[in-house]
Amino acid sequence: MGLIYDEKNLLLTKIDGIMKTFIILILLCTSAIFAQPENLIANVKHQFWGQVQYVNSQETNIDDSFLIKRFRLGAKGDVLENLKFAFLFEMAGSPYLMQGWLDYTFHPMLNIRVGQFKYPFGIENYVSATLWDFVNPSFVTAGITSKLGYEGGKLRDIGVQLSGQNAFSKEITFKYFLTVMNGNGINTKDNNKNKDFVGRVVLDFNKTLNFGASYFGGTANDPNGPARYAESAFGIDAKYINSIAGRKLKIQGEYISGIYNSAAGETKPAGFYAYLIYELLSKQLEAGFRYDSYKKDSGLDKKQSRMTLGLSYYLAEKQKINFNYELIENDYYTGGDNLLTMQFQFALQ
Repeated sequence: MGLIYDEKNLLLTKIDGIMKTFIILILLCTSAIFAQPENLIANVKHQFWGQVQYVNSQETNIDDSFLIKRFRLGAKGDVLENLKFAFLFEMAGSPYLMQGWLDYTFHPMLNIRVGQFKYPFGIENYVSATLWDFVNPSFVTAGITSKLGYEGGKLRDIGVQLSGQNAFSKEITFKYFLTVMNGNGINTKDNNKNKDFVGRVVLDFNKTLNFGASYFGGTANDPNGPARYAESAFGIDAKYINSIAGRKLKIQGEYISGIYNSAAGETKPAGFYAYLIYELLSKQLEAGFRYDSYKKDSGLDKKQSRMTLGLSYYLAEKQKINFNYELIENDYYTGGDNLLTMQFQFALQ
């Protein structure tokens, strides 16, 4: 009975947190509207999308299942000329608020975002999952980026972000992001006086080639002791998109390294990925190849590496069917575990 009572209270606490966040967003938007009614735009778009998968582990057959990977509902839009908002709920499993934020643009070089949102580290992680070129993220993104500050944080946190951009010329645009966040993940207040910091800069050349660099500095809960430990991460990335023989070509790569100082000692995870996507005979059909490698500690010889073969068929812009076959080598356990994944994605945004 005690366990059931605790679970009920935990669920009620989560629901209460979601409702409070939702009410705050409504009040903020409403107050802004009444403050400047002549500037009201109220351009709102709904978000409704999901991903259904079939996963089969080719060697051990431990995984052989259909599953709903994501099922998300939300809305985003402009309330005033310079005020934007968004909120998004994950409905797969136990419902929870994934993100809810307000943006106010004072100047192209100064935009302020407050609320719960994706932290701007890296290039593969930062875009919506509806735009991922492969079904699963690279090992280094899953191993470092998605766990910064708090493992299981869904790549998001609560905080404040400054961002902006400036065009040096018609061909070159500079973008920056500076974020201060709790470091405890989604729907969770901070439990100490330390805050986590994330910074990112991007140089975009004519929307064809861009280079980015990201930095994270903060603390995390130490699994080997009651204290928290310092962690930092650094990443560099590049992306190239162009048309070759009338077909889209995309090349993307990223390198990320980190340093964790815990009670068990210092570890330095690191890894990279590189991939190529090319349109085939029909613009609805794309083929891709990715190679990625990751070490949980760069000082050791063990690593995970993988080659991923991908095929995507687009029914519409964001409605698609993905086929991915992963050839995996993993030194952290005996035996390979090649993976076949088929995913159907629907999205109305």
